[in-house]
Amino acid sequence: MNLKYQIWNHDTAAKTAVLAVPAFPLTGDEWEEVAKLLKMPFVAFNHPGIGSGVPGFPATPDNYADDAIATAKELGFEAVIMAGNSMGGYVSQAGAIRHSEYVRGLVLAGTKAGADAESVRLGRMQLIEEIWKSGSLAKVFSALDALVAPEFAESNPETMSLLHEWAANTSPVGVRWCQNLIANRLDRHNELATLRLSAAVIYGVHDSAATLQDAQQMAQALRTELITTQRSGHLIPVEEPDLVADAIQKVYQTAF
Repeated sequence: MNLKYQIWNHDTAAKTAVLAVPAFPLTGDEWEEVAKLLKMPFVAFNHPGIGSGVPGFPATPDNYADDAIATAKELGFEAVIMAGNSMGGYVSQAGAIRHSEYVRGLVLAGTKAGADAESVRLGRMQLIEEIWKSGSLAKVFSALDALVAPEFAESNPETMSLLHEWAANTSPVGVRWCQNLIANRLDRHNELATLRLSAAVIYGVHDSAATLQDAQQMAQALRTELITTQRSGHLIPVEEPDLVADAIQKVYQTAF
């Protein structure tokens, strides 16, 4: 196993848990406030190269999900629900699709199920090349503030500092690995439609990285109501942990 993780509410007798995967370029710390609002075991992963050391497997959502599931089984959990934000949503979708008997629920916040358009994919590859050559992560850090609602950024300076602190764990290797994963992901809509599980999809109207249509399509594929919030942008677990925790609690109760 290659992934590092944090675990809250750990109960060695528990057989079910939440597995959470953060947005790029954050660590599992993104999920801490959500986890503290819940009582079930809650495992949040650090991305390879961003708090988890050198990546030990090729950059695909499938490989990441397989490793996360293997970690959960090693911890003794017999079934889980998965929660993902942004890039974490791609991994969580892969986990639910590839391990449908083990993953009993899915919570997707600020993410999408579609693949990158070719122009966007090429832009990611260019970013990888620039960072790899220069060693500078300035472009990664400068994009962070735009991922939350403007009002949240203005009124929560301490949290914004935390976001930058978490992102400081990023390395050029981590950027290359994560951006390759994002750029090469598959369209998952048809596969999501085959799942039979409890699910929630959350969309923030200030999201600059995923659209309302993205969220609607996921909710339709998963046959669930779309939860829309007027207060958040892309990083909903940070901006509204209570909303995300409530969605996880409902999915968890339905799943188990």
